[in-house]
Amino acid sequence: MKKRIVVLADGCFNPMHSGHIEHFKSSKKLGTHLIVNTNPDSVIWEKRPLVGPLLTVNERKSFIKSLPFVYEVTSM
Repeated sequence: MKKRIVVLADGCFNPMHSGHIEHFKSSKKLGTHLIVNTNPDSVIWEKRPLVGPLLTVNERKSFIKSLPFVYEVTSM
């Protein structure tokens, strides 16, 4: 049985950009399963109270889930 190594990438990812994609790809190389946690909108409102999130947490999760090297997406 092949050893399962889970890697977690965490952040707001708002807005998503090519640097995030490269971060995910590099993270995936460290293990067999990449889980990405995108912070909830409330965290973004705390960090940028005048602007808030450019993409909702569900939009970010949907975009990240579409990447073939991402195993799972969470929001905590």
